[in-house]
Amino acid sequence: MVERVEQDEAKGQWSAIVALFRDATPMTCSHWNSQTGDVFRVRSSRRQRALVEAFEERLFDEEGWCEVPFMESDDAFALMGDFAGDLAPGKGRSELLAALAQDKPFRGFRQILKKRPGLDRRWRKVADEEAAVRLVMFCLAQGLVMNHPEFRKAEKMIRAEWDAADRAEGLVAASGLSLGKRAK
Repeated sequence: MVERVEQDEAKGQWSAIVALFRDATPMTCSHWNSQTGDVFRVRSSRRQRALVEAFEERLFDEEGWCEVPFMESDDAFALMGDFAGDLAPGKGRSELLAALAQDKPFRGFRQILKKRPGLDRRWRKVADEEAAVRLVMFCLAQGLVMNHPEFRKAEKMIRAEWDAADRAEGLVAASGLSLGKRAK
């Protein structure tokens, strides 16, 4: 189930790749080809095994495929808790916080969002913003850059945060190098 994402459709490409990063879980096979714009996403299951096996052959034959990292469950739980905690007091907030306190918090959280479309839209926006940051950080770590305004905006924010963290630790960039050295 490889989707072709056209390179000239920058907005569509950005949205498709952000969604790939947002929806990646330990139970999905999620890959992105940074050279062609193709994305591959299949929920791992016995029924889908043939699709995954066929894709794995392609994965080794073609260049540019990257496995999309998923968000660790502790981080996802914290993001959901922050989202629920930032809501104004009311029924939606209390339902989400109660769901997060249950045995299966992810399932309960999703069930509450299904019943509340407005809340679901707000959650999707938060989840997309977080996925965009993870996408940009992933690209920067791989030496990739996307020619898209949202990428550049997120990259600028991330680099500013890194610079602030370096200054807080007393690191100063050495001129002409990407290395840092301790400030005197």
